[in-house]
Amino acid sequence: MTLSYQSRPPVRRGHSPVCQRCGVIAPSKKVEFHEHAGLIVLMFHRTYQGYMCRRCIRRTFWHATLWTALLGWWGLISLIVTPFLLIYNIFRYLMTLSLPSPPEGALVVSVDEGFRRKLGAAATREIGERLGGGEDLLKVSCELAARYGVTPEEIICYAGTAGTSSRKKSDVIVIEKTPRS
Repeated sequence: MTLSYQSRPPVRRGHSPVCQRCGVIAPSKKVEFHEHAGLIVLMFHRTYQGYMCRRCIRRTFWHATLWTALLGWWGLISLIVTPFLLIYNIFRYLMTLSLPSPPEGALVVSVDEGFRRKLGAAATREIGERLGGGEDLLKVSCELAARYGVTPEEIICYAGTAGTSSRKKSDVIVIEKTPRS
């Protein structure tokens, strides 16, 4: 099952036909959740962001929100920041409840090292520049898939994991982890 940008109905802005976290071909929505841990003089912040299916959204929301609820309060600045992040996470989660669950037996797209080598650094740069410039994910993935002889689903998954070959699959959506003093 492959996508054709011209032959399928348009995907709404902020949605994707593939989950960037688990690779399942299912309705996915762009989400962002924050995880925060406050220590007396330090704080750690992590942002989970990308196009995710309902199952991954739920899993990521609960992980980030429970972590923040338990460990977010233990610093002076964190005491102020934590309630806002909890409200933000809950609001973003509620905005995704209308997304349907992935169907049973849905196909899963995987991106391995061979695929990363096939695309190379130039394609990675182009993906980042075009998506950073606000171009539609589905359009970019279909155009690049035709050029490189891969599927649009693989490009979409790769866009969510570009440059993360050394990370575990569960961490590919993590975009920021910064200790602050």
